[in-house]
Amino acid sequence: SLGLDMVEDLATRPDPPAERIRELLAVTRTSLHHVLGLVERITRQAREAEASGPVPVAGLVEDANTLVSGRLEGVAVRIDVSEGLAAHGRPIELTQVLVNLLANAAEAVRGAPDPWITVRARAEGEEVVVTVADAGPTPPSRVLDQLFVEGFTTRADCDGTGLGLGICARIVQEHGGHIAVDRR
Repeated sequence: SLGLDMVEDLATRPDPPAERIRELLAVTRTSLHHVLGLVERITRQAREAEASGPVPVAGLVEDANTLVSGRLEGVAVRIDVSEGLAAHGRPIELTQVLVNLLANAAEAVRGAPDPWITVRARAEGEEVVVTVADAGPTPPSRVLDQLFVEGFTTRADCDGTGLGLGICARIVQEHGGHIAVDRR
């Protein structure tokens, strides 16, 4: 964050030093890749330590909702999970996916006149399908195309790292599933 703060400071000067800004951005990019590598190693170690098995989906959704509750103030959250539904996987990772999806939905509905988020989960054959929908606007196609790329963020305030949805995609794929966005 310090590197980005320095870039921001330099960029707002009347005659910004372009070469120094490029240097700081290169260092920041290298640092981000280093952090991503550390996160990947830590995630791999945690995954190896966490048992995989049947996990009640209602519990995963409830845990994620609790973890994100501070961001959901004033947002109507509707949860519709088929009774007895279980997914096979590592609970901590599956909860992390839901936390990221709920946090992104909370951000999307910020400022909406009637903010709501709906989480639905049901069985479709052998698969468990979880849908997170919200009252926020549909992002433009150029954003939707990058949504699950690690490092991509739409936040201009340096508040986002761009790691959340990229990590979600990786976790879901490692569990044999897929993640997508409805473009409607």
